[in-house]
Amino acid sequence: MAITKRQTKRGYRYEAEFTYVDKYGNRKRCSKKGFRSAIEAKNYIKRQKVLLENGKDIQRDPTLFEVFKEYLEISQVQYNTKYNTQKYINVWNGSHAIMDLGSMQINKIDYKTLLRFCDLRKNCSYESNKDINNALKRIFRYAYKQKYIESNPMEYISTNGKRSIPNKDFKKNVVSIPDLNTVIDTLEAMDTSRSRAAAMICRIAVMTGMRLSEIMALEKKDIHWGDDAYIDVRRKLLYKGLKKEKRKASNNLKSRASYGHVVIIDELKRPLQVWCESISGERLFADKNGYYMSPDSIGNLVHRVGKDNGINIHVHMLRHTFASLLLKDQPDNIHTIDQVKIAQEMLRHASFNTTLTIYTHVNQDDIRNYANKSLDGVLKDLR
Repeated sequence: MAITKRQTKRGYRYEAEFTYVDKYGNRKRCSKKGFRSAIEAKNYIKRQKVLLENGKDIQRDPTLFEVFKEYLEISQVQYNTKYNTQKYINVWNGSHAIMDLGSMQINKIDYKTLLRFCDLRKNCSYESNKDINNALKRIFRYAYKQKYIESNPMEYISTNGKRSIPNKDFKKNVVSIPDLNTVIDTLEAMDTSRSRAAAMICRIAVMTGMRLSEIMALEKKDIHWGDDAYIDVRRKLLYKGLKKEKRKASNNLKSRASYGHVVIIDELKRPLQVWCESISGERLFADKNGYYMSPDSIGNLVHRVGKDNGINIHVHMLRHTFASLLLKDQPDNIHTIDQVKIAQEMLRHASFNTTLTIYTHVNQDDIRNYANKSLDGVLKDLR
């Protein structure tokens, strides 16, 4: 139970809210705002609880914003999913929104209303509109499961907007080893705790293919030394939208395949040992107060150093680079099923389709060489 005091144009008003379990066993959230005093808000909650104790359902028509808040509080989804849903709230809720859907009762938002909302954003980028629509779809899907709406109009909404021309340039997806060496050397020359950490993170990322959030959550106990050295991947760092005191490691990884052992190759073993010996705490990447370092801060530093040296780089690009290097030296860049499966295991992908379609890259020279070799002699007699 919570009573929140808010300042409005007409003075202070109070909002009452509490969670309960309905007769179907679903956790729900009940809230109402506009009370002139905290006592009024408390009495409202008491009346609603009496109705529940007598076996009666609380009849209410929540707004889209109220359902959104309940979704964040109750739904069992990953932190990143909640964060991505929350970051677009100003687009559809409040006085600054292009259309204030948030103040509308969710069961009154129909297909035509959503079409008008999408039409107002037709000149925005397709990628942004897709993310906004996906956020709204998650909220409406939750509302349908909680029986706030009888049907889900968002399921019939398609994404519009201005599409950008996809850039298939190989260099946009991976970074060359000479360029990466330049970035790492520059970071180490800066000689700050953050730059040294960024340099080590770049080495781990390109030599293991680990995700940035997984690297930032590493502790010394996760590293197993010996002839068959490996990193035990069991956690990722939750950090988006959180202050440093609130950052924490979570055992809820992206998929079941994300859990596993990552091989420490010989080139990484010595630098990683030196790094572990140089830090006093258990966490591999923490500030002087023991808090987890910010992945965004590390990523921005790496990108800025690359930009200063005329190099396009971000940390996740190193995971793509690792995947491409695994398969790059095969004849004609043509890979057997076994080779792809090994790459899938090392990248900890749930599906090898992800390994092939997203994380491995061929450039125009690869395509030209393969086309010439495959068609050479076959079409020589064509007139």
